[in-house]
Amino acid sequence: MNVIQHEVFIIGSENSVIKWFISSDDFPRMKHKFKCGNKLPKNALANQHVSGISSIIDSLLDDWFETWGGKSERDMYEQCYSAEAYGQIITLLWYL
Repeated sequence: MNVIQHEVFIIGSENSVIKWFISSDDFPRMKHKFKCGNKLPKNALANQHVSGISSIIDSLLDDWFETWGGKSERDMYEQCYSAEAYGQIITLLWYL
């Protein structure tokens, strides 16, 4: 069985407000543009997601992280999952 591993950043939000976040140890160390209690970036998929698992979309690195005018050499992706038992939307951000 092939196991694909990705560095991942995970965000929990409720009513478009960030409640918590965590990243894998191998996710690039970048300054993020948000903190707990802030609204999600306006382009965040979680602002529109209501239930189930969303499709995977291309995500703009600059929406989430400081880039200082640079561009990542890899594409960032975003997917959401509705954790209805907790009333939260879980957002996954990762690179391929």
